[in-house]
Amino acid sequence: GTDLPGGKSLNGFDYLTEGQGDYLTGGQGLTYSTQPVIFGDRTVQIQDWRIRQVSSDLLSVTNENGNVSRIYRSDGTVRGNAKEWGGYVIEDLGEPTC
Repeated sequence: GTDLPGGKSLNGFDYLTEGQGDYLTGGQGLTYSTQPVIFGDRTVQIQDWRIRQVSSDLLSVTNENGNVSRIYRSDGTVRGNAKEWGGYVIEDLGEPTC
C-alpha cells in the first residue's frame, strides 16, 4: 500500500467519500482502485496477478512476471511454480463466458 499523511494508507481498494477524497475504514459506496479487476475467459486479473483455469482440472495463480504462485488441481493437490501452467502463457484474457 501507500502511506498517506495522517497515518492513512491506500491499498488500491479503499472506500472514498464522494467528492472529498477522504479515506474511510469501511462502509458503503464505490471503491477507488488504480487498476480495476478484469474478467476474461475463465480468468480474473487483479492488478498484476492472474487467476486462470488453465485446463479442465487446473487453476493457476500467476504474477505477471511469470512466477506461478500456486496451481490447484481438481483432485485437491496444490503445486508450486510450474511455468508451463502459468496464467500468462496465453497473454489474451479472452471474453468472459460465465
